[in-house]
Amino acid sequence: SPLVEFAGHCQDRGIRLSLEHSRQPWDMFWAMVSQLRSQLGTQARPCICFDPANFCLVNEQSLPLELLARLSLEEISMVHLKQYSAGTFLDVLSDGEVDWTGHYRILQERSYDGPIHMEIMATTMIWQQLEASWSYWSGLAASC
Repeated sequence: SPLVEFAGHCQDRGIRLSLEHSRQPWDMFWAMVSQLRSQLGTQARPCICFDPANFCLVNEQSLPLELLARLSLEEISMVHLKQYSAGTFLDVLSDGEVDWTGHYRILQERSYDGPIHMEIMATTMIWQQLEASWSYWSGLAASC
């Protein structure tokens, strides 16, 4: 398949391909990633761009904490930080459907030192939104 060919091309060149779960149930996404890994003969490539808020799009909000605790850290290329509430992604990272306190705690307990990506919707207030989002994320350290 074109995806296997592309993933193999990346692997041959030392490129770390990352796939992001979005609008499909986790089991469907994981089956595709597992099949791709099997065909490539790898355990952790391609990696997963882990975005807990995307689970809300398929009503699987209960899964990301368990998965973050279970997936090997080498499988996770980065963690996206954004919030979802009342059917929409928010302009700032804050309280909402994603339990960021729980996610932060798991990342700390597991000594995650990979990239985080502050995924904030662009508006004319982007710098203020990023500042508020960083303040929220930094404040989680006090509660964990």
